[in-house]
Amino acid sequence: MQSAMFKPASDTAAAKSSRSVEPVVQPQQTSLVKPCVTSYLERQKNEDGETSSHETSASTSTTEHKKILSQDLQACAEDEQDYEAPVEGNVFYKLYSLQDLLLLVRSSVSLTHSRHCGGSQNQFVPVHVLPKLEYQLCYGVECLTSSEACELWTESLLHSNTMSYIAHINALTSKVALLRKLPDDWKHNISCWFKPSKSLNILHHLLKKLTGLQEGQYLVAHKAGEPFVKILKAGKGGPHNLQQVHHCVPPPPSSGHVPWIPVDPAVVLPFHHSHGRVPCTFPPKPVQQMSRGGAYSQKNDQNKQGDKKSGQGKRKAKRKKFIKNIYSDGHSRWLWYQSFLDSSHSMRLQKPNAARIETAIKTKGVDEQTIIDILTKRTYSQRRDIAFAYERKAKKDMISALKGALSGSLESVILGLMKSTAQFDATEIKGSMKGLGTDEETLIELLCSRSDSELVQIKNVYKDLFKKELHKDVAGDTSGNFCKLLLALVQTKRAEPSSVVDYGKIDEDARALYEAGVKIKGTDVATWISIMSERSVPHLQKVFQKYKSYSPYDMQESIVKEVKGDLQKSFLVLVQCVENKQLYFAKKLNEAMKSSGAKEKIVTRIIVSRCEVDLKKICSEFKTAFGKSLQETIEGHTKGDYQKALLSLCGPAV
Repeated sequence: MQSAMFKPASDTAAAKSSRSVEPVVQPQQTSLVKPCVTSYLERQKNEDGETSSHETSASTSTTEHKKILSQDLQACAEDEQDYEAPVEGNVFYKLYSLQDLLLLVRSSVSLTHSRHCGGSQNQFVPVHVLPKLEYQLCYGVECLTSSEACELWTESLLHSNTMSYIAHINALTSKVALLRKLPDDWKHNISCWFKPSKSLNILHHLLKKLTGLQEGQYLVAHKAGEPFVKILKAGKGGPHNLQQVHHCVPPPPSSGHVPWIPVDPAVVLPFHHSHGRVPCTFPPKPVQQMSRGGAYSQKNDQNKQGDKKSGQGKRKAKRKKFIKNIYSDGHSRWLWYQSFLDSSHSMRLQKPNAARIETAIKTKGVDEQTIIDILTKRTYSQRRDIAFAYERKAKKDMISALKGALSGSLESVILGLMKSTAQFDATEIKGSMKGLGTDEETLIELLCSRSDSELVQIKNVYKDLFKKELHKDVAGDTSGNFCKLLLALVQTKRAEPSSVVDYGKIDEDARALYEAGVKIKGTDVATWISIMSERSVPHLQKVFQKYKSYSPYDMQESIVKEVKGDLQKSFLVLVQCVENKQLYFAKKLNEAMKSSGAKEKIVTRIIVSRCEVDLKKICSEFKTAFGKSLQETIEGHTKGDYQKALLSLCGPAV
């Protein structure tokens, strides 16, 4: 594995080269370039008096520069004793920028073979320089194994000639120590059992990735034996430096610390097996300190304290080994262990609350106020820790105990709080489809108001709880275009918000919504579903504003005119949540508490499901829209312990 960096062409051109690469790059006489490329070369020749491609003459400065590597690629004295040879099969990569040429080099270094293989020897692989005139004069450089003779198919694929080289790269300095052209007849000695299709996959997909790369810093990772690479781009603000953690790779570039963004942490490299590291991930800070500090402290304790602290040293060694095993097994396992330690500490803190709840349940008549005070003023994770502590103390399940002690709407609130937001939503969705009929109102509210990330969690929890796929149950309980809209939302294909505003796409979508609805007789529902279920929320907000310039009605008025029934309700909820989700919930709560009394099921569902999401904002929108606080409305339409629980969740009125 090797760090990689794009450097601006101007910087590389400014670097003075002190030594030319041997031999000079010369194209073959027979060219297979496309007519369009030939025309390009002819235009350059007419304008400049010479082609901008490789020329046999070295008289011009441009051609001379292209024959010479930049300063940091110049040959250097390479001492193989300076570094340990990598595990056999490992390959090092680096991206280079040479004026207008982009080079990706994959090269093997000296490999240390095991004894039964007959000692150590140096092995090198050919580097194929692939001119890509049709790809804006970018050169791709790729080292392939000696069994992959790829010249013919690269010529037919890229419509260009190829030249083969051997590259020697110092694994520590990442500098090219030697770039030597291979004789033309080297391919005659290659075994002919290779598969061109395999070689095609290796290079073709790599070139496709390279043509889309922007200037920046990259890490290219390769797993031995696999015909592809992972390209990682440097991010901003990362707390850990992958180069510092992995001791055997070269130090970070001179430009400073580089926090690498992991692309595919699931791919394990031979390097990670030998060093007990998780591939391309940032190790948690506690582990880094404990593993390093544990090693140093163990050494110091043994040296300074001697036999008196031998027992302590053994315990530290065991702890170090245990942590290493956890870490080498995977990052997720360590996170589980860390969360287990945190939860154990939190459980100890929640023991007094668990004892108070146990006393409240055992009290004659049940002390509901204590239960409300404790559970409504805690987060879900804290409530879960209280339940664990209660079970350890009382030797029974707290949720079952609460269910037996409470009743009515208060029971619904308290038991709802004992579930995570995703668990509560999944349970409510299942309840809306349970039995003969379907509670379409609940189904619409939950599926049309949740973000894609929330829906992904709901789907996972739904499958865990009920052993069924959510989309299958939705398809079985709904029909027609209403079913199609809900399934499109469940598929979670909505685009992520972008910092770049695409005004052309906004205008296109607004026009498409108008032409699929108000403009024509009937409605093209499929177009509406596609746009409203796949575009990001900020994009849709601008689309609905632009829509008014095409249609005499706004989006909600158009929906009322064009579609009816559950489909109309679903589209309206979608549009309202896109425009202002908290205002939608505020209106929903106001409608549920308009008449004397309240629709307690709706009020409970909204307040419990949003209490750790955006309930404070909902309270603010409620007061702005209706002139009085949500707390005042709850006081006027509910009563008893149920009212106390709701008011405690909403907090004091602002």
